[in-house]
This record gives sequence, C-alpha cells and structure tokens, in this order.
Amino acid sequence: MTRRPEPRELARVFPDLGRVESVVPLAGDGSTRRFFRIRTGQGSRVLLVGPDPQENAAYVRIARHLGARGVRVPEVLGLDPARGWVLAEDLGDRSLFGALREPGADRVGLYRPVLDLLVRMQVAGSKGFRLETGFAPRPYDARTMVEDEGLYFVREFLEGVLGLRAPAGLGTDLEALARRVPREAGRFFLHRDFQSRNIHLLPDGPAVIDFQGARPGPLAYDAAALILDPYANNPKEVREVLMAEYLHRLRKAGAGHAWQPEAWAVVGTFRLLQVLGAFGKLGWRMKKPGFREHVPAALDLLNDHLARVDGVAAVRKAVTRAREAWASRSP
Repeated sequence: MTRRPEPRELARVFPDLGRVESVVPLAGDGSTRRFFRIRTGQGSRVLLVGPDPQENAAYVRIARHLGARGVRVPEVLGLDPARGWVLAEDLGDRSLFGALREPGADRVGLYRPVLDLLVRMQVAGSKGFRLETGFAPRPYDARTMVEDEGLYFVREFLEGVLGLRAPAGLGTDLEALARRVPREAGRFFLHRDFQSRNIHLLPDGPAVIDFQGARPGPLAYDAAALILDPYANNPKEVREVLMAEYLHRLRKAGAGHAWQPEAWAVVGTFRLLQVLGAFGKLGWRMKKPGFREHVPAALDLLNDHLARVDGVAAVRKAVTRAREAWASRSP
C-alpha cells in the first residue's frame, strides 16, 4: 500500500507549494496508482503516486501534448520521478458521472461541452501524436480488440464471475469481427477510457483525466466509451441525440469523412466487452464492489448494440447466456 506523503517531504520536493496544511487520500480508479489532495495556504493540488515510471512519464508527455493543442487536462506542476510523484492541478470533485446523478440534471446539456472536448481531443490531439508519446505497446488494432477486450471479457467476466464456458466459435467470431474495422480508421487520438468518471466539470468547461493509456486509433472507440457508458446508463433516445450531435461536431472539425458506421458497430461491441471484463476483474478478483452495480447496464447496452452487428452468432450467444446467468444470481 502506498504510504501517505509527509507534508515536510512534499514541501522539500516541491518548494513552490509553500506550507502544506493537509494531505488527504482521494478515491482512485481501477489502477495501482494513488491520488492525494494537498491543501496549502495557496490552494490545493493533486499528487499522483504511480509505481510504474514508464506510465508516469507517459502521463506527463500526453498531458503536455494535449494541453498544447487546446485540450483541457490537469496542468502538470512538478515531478519527482524517483518517488513516482506527479504534482498536478486540482480539478475538483465534480465529474460528469456525479452531475448526471444530480436531481433534474439536463443530460444532453451536460454532454454538449463534453462532445466539444471529445472532438477537439480526437482531431487536434492527433496532430503530432505518435505511439511513442504514450506507453501503449501498440496502436488500437485487431490484436487489441481480440486479446485485450474480447478474450478479457471471457476470462474475467464470463468465466471468472459467472462460471460459464465460452460458446463454440466465439474466438473465430471475435477475430472476424475485428478484421471489419478498416485499417485507415486508426489514425486519431484515442484516450481509451473517455467515460463520465474521467471527465471533470469546471467553471471554464470540462477537462479529461486518466489519459496515460492513449494510443492512435479509430474515432469510434472514444465515442463509444462516452455514448455507450454504463456508468451514465443513458436511455436510448439520449444516446441517439448524443450521436447526432457528435457527428455534427466531427463535420464542423473537418473530420466527418473519417467516420465509419461499420467501425462504430464493431468497436462499440469490443468497448463494452472490455468494460465487462474490467468490471469482472475489479469488482470480483480485486474485490472493489463499487464496480458491480454497473454490470446490468453494461450487459443491456451490449445486447442493444449487438442488434446492429451482423454475423456474430457466438458473441450473441455468449451475451445472452451472460444476461441469463446474471439475472438468476441471488441479490
């Protein structure tokens, strides 16, 4: 377990902080990184403590890359690579996820500036961005879809949580499905987890966090992460409005020609398989029960999305069995 940094140590490493009044742990994500809010007489900062030097360095590079292109991210204020420390701007506690749960929330209104941010990140963020800017082992490709998302779902959720065996032909279906994404689709900035918990709402507009896994990839992936988000669990009519507004923004940004409906059908499927795999790993194997409550929404979204995907009988069978097994579980 990462120890809480001492105020004197922080002030010594980051002298511009001034006197540190408190160091408070913040709720983290599904990774091994830890976050602390540092309060001083001059305001607050967030300290990221990460055990992987390559991941930390990628976070800093990508933050600076996106910030230079007008994409709102936390400003990096200081580094101590030896300790695995990254000092960053504090974006506060109001996320899109939280705002959507507020009474009377205007869902589409909350998303409109986020859609602006998404398109700016995807299009402007792609300029000068290379695989080496981050630390991902490869771009988002067929291997990523099959191994890191489709089979991840099988291993962590279908087998690991539900105790089900994969239907015959599932691997073949996943490989054939992945090949349907045109190669030329993968040339945009891909965050890989652009969902409501990773978007903070600030007075000057939304900001995105948790981007260290970025890589080149298709437009459809981050659009799916946002619009087919089980945390938000938007009704179908809201998702349809968000998609129409997203495509309108893409056209205004000069990237409408790059949108491929086939990629949306395929990549949306793999995104939701990945999400269920992550819920299985985090919610059960890593014993973080907060992820479990979002499984029904993910299963329903995946089942609904598969209606637009042809020729994946084994995938449909796996999802149907998963939904039936989940429904039969004891509360």
